[in-house]
Amino acid sequence: KWVLRQRRKQRGGQLPDDLAQPLARLGFQFSMRNVEDWDTKYLQLLRMRMDHGHCRVDRNSSRGESLGNWVYAQRARTSSAFRGRLSRLEACGVALKKWTPWEVFFE
Repeated sequence: KWVLRQRRKQRGGQLPDDLAQPLARLGFQFSMRNVEDWDTKYLQLLRMRMDHGHCRVDRNSSRGESLGNWVYAQRARTSSAFRGRLSRLEACGVALKKWTPWEVFFE
């Protein structure tokens, strides 16, 4: 029951970092269903980078919709439990911070 409560708190954003960080360092899996899914999507992203030279996935294209939505969702993750994964995404070339379209600078 304790494990389920921690997962529920983390999912709801109610697990403080001082509890989440030690659990994450120990390898605690906050969401069991997402472990394989995350690795699969990450490998797809790496494949895209190899094929196209970048990780800019269009959320609206039918071809990249699933991967684009996944990348978008990763940007929203700010919990310390996801820092290792976010670091891997940044190393791959994913811009995790919100960016400003270049056209704005010419207005």
